[in-house]
Formats: sequence, C-alpha cells, structure tokens
Amino acid sequence: QAINVLKKLIEQYDDSHAVRDGLKLVIVGRPNVGKSSLMNCLVKKDRAIVTSVPGTTRDFIEEHLSIEGIPVIIIDTAGIQETKDPVEVIGVQKAREYMDQADLILFMVDASSSLLKEDKIIYQQLKDKPFILVINKSDLVDKDFKFEFPESWGDPPRVKVSALYRKGIEALKTLILEICVGGKLPDSENGIVPNLRHKIALEGCLRSTLAVAEGVRIERPLELVVMDLKDAIDSLGGITGATTQEDILDEIFSRFCVGK
Repeated sequence: QAINVLKKLIEQYDDSHAVRDGLKLVIVGRPNVGKSSLMNCLVKKDRAIVTSVPGTTRDFIEEHLSIEGIPVIIIDTAGIQETKDPVEVIGVQKAREYMDQADLILFMVDASSSLLKEDKIIYQQLKDKPFILVINKSDLVDKDFKFEFPESWGDPPRVKVSALYRKGIEALKTLILEICVGGKLPDSENGIVPNLRHKIALEGCLRSTLAVAEGVRIERPLELVVMDLKDAIDSLGGITGATTQEDILDEIFSRFCVGK
C-alpha cells in the first residue's frame, strides 16, 4: 500500500505541472499565416502588430493569460523562413529556441493556401514535440473544408480557426487543456507534490521501500532490510524535517516474525 501511495504522489508531481508552474505555449509558422492575430485573440487585446505584410513580427512577443485557471505564457515568434536579413535570421533562431523550451507548440498554417516549403521545414523541426496544427483563415474556405497535409504527418491534433473573426478560439483552448492536462485539472486537494525537491525525496523513498519489500520477500538478512527502511524514512524526513528514530524501527520490526 505504501508503494502505491508513493507512486501516486510522484505521478501527481508531473500531472500538476500545469497548475503549479504554468504552461509555455509558442506560436510558430511561416510569415503571414496569422500568428500575431491569434496571439491577440488569446490575450484579448492588440498586443502584437498585425498587417498584411509578411514578416511584420521580427522579434518575439511574450504575454500572460489564464485558461480555465491555468497560468499560461504565450510567445508569438517571427515567421520561420529562409532569409538573409540579419535581423530576421536572429528572429528565426529565437523561434527555434522557444520551440525547444515549449510545453506545447501552436503550429499555424493557412487554410486558404496549400502547404509551402517553409511549412514542411517547420514540421520537420517540431514533429517530435507536442504540437497542435492550427489551421487559420477558415473564414476563407468552405465550412466542410478539409485541410490537406502529407500522410507522413500522421493524425496530429488540429483545429480550424479564424483569428480575424475570433472563431474556433474556444475549441483551441479546449484542445490545449486536453493535451496538457488531459482535459481536466489535477485535484489540488489530493496531495499534489509542490516542488522538484519533494519529488526527488519521494523517488528515493520509493526505491528504498521497494528494496525493503524485496528484502522481506527473499528473506534477506534483517540488518540489511533495516538499512533500506532507514533510508526510506530518511528520504521522507527530507520533506518533513524529521529524522529516523531507533524506537520507530524497533516498533516496525517488532511486528515481523523472523525465522531462524
């Protein structure tokens, strides 16, 4: 039973990451697919400059918002493309760095245009990372329109939006939650592990507890089992501030029936 409790607490550290630390979302895509318009929709204000001129965003823009109570940092990046402009080159490099740091990437494409070389290059850079294919400018195509992408892309999570008319934004938020927290918030009243130090201590306790269970199963010498048990208790002591007391060990092992 103790082993199951420890495993559950360790799992809750990972599950509660979004609530505890917030999410980092990065919007990427080639120039003029509507990244800045999507940014403005999500933060509900004109944070990024929007024009019909490709490459308007040359540096990153960072904003904070909340999705169902989960804090989110969202970053609008420069359009990723081949360029010789030194400023744009730096912006593209920064976009790639933010992709590596993101919890989730919003990969924007243009519903009114076929995939271009730049789109396919971007996909190759993010295909092994969590991402949503955000098909923007859905107002320019039929309602039943299906966006065509290579079979090699598999079946990525995707959503159609119109950043111009603020359509599909709630569906996008729902999909973000489904991917990042399984569609529901972790139970904050059920023992969330608050920080990495506690998680490491619990992992140490779990290793030692498993060693105790194995030692009892194979009838390892009692003094060796006691050493593992002491390690388990000391690991918990790293959280509670308590240290192992000899009388605790005596009480535990007084219940064991030790054979000759």
